[in-house]
Amino acid sequence: MPGVGRLQLSAETSTWVVFGELVETICVEPQTAPPNTFNLDDARVAPVVAPGGRAELSLTLEWAPEG
Repeated sequence: MPGVGRLQLSAETSTWVVFGELVETICVEPQTAPPNTFNLDDARVAPVVAPGGRAELSLTLEWAPEG
């Protein structure tokens, strides 16, 4: 939002979902693949973790107020 602040994002993924429908809130979520990847005819494939397996993703969010 202009005039409010700056958010810098970095993660080990190239796909993000940003939800900002509500005026005073925003939700930012990194994802390992685009939404609905399993149903898309796309070369990108979402990683699959076996039952009991583990997946990790590094994420950094840096917030700085403007001014």
